[in-house]
Amino acid sequence: MEEIAIEVQNRKKVRKVIRLYGMEWDKVNADAKEHCTKLGTYLRYAVLNNQAYFYKIDPSDTLDEMRAISKSINTLAKKFNEVGYISADDVARLKDDVAALGDILNGFISQIKPIKIN
Repeated sequence: MEEIAIEVQNRKKVRKVIRLYGMEWDKVNADAKEHCTKLGTYLRYAVLNNQAYFYKIDPSDTLDEMRAISKSINTLAKKFNEVGYISADDVARLKDDVAALGDILNGFISQIKPIKIN
């Protein structure tokens, strides 16, 4: 048996203990880990929202695209640091790369959907 103590500090201090047994404790821990959340954060969100919602994302494709663009930006930064200036073409490429990063991030964020935890 595991116990979770919840203390409310407002005008008066309230302490409630929640007892979780065996598989209940394992499920709560597994759910918190599955959603990449600390146990306390997971429990607080679940308690305050009556039902926890989390967001499942798979950034792998997005990260690959962003890495490629970031390499281009880093190349320009290295050139600037070595020489002290970059050409107008380099500035135009930098603007395009930054705009592409913004487009990728906006597309990624718009695809994120909440998942209700049972």
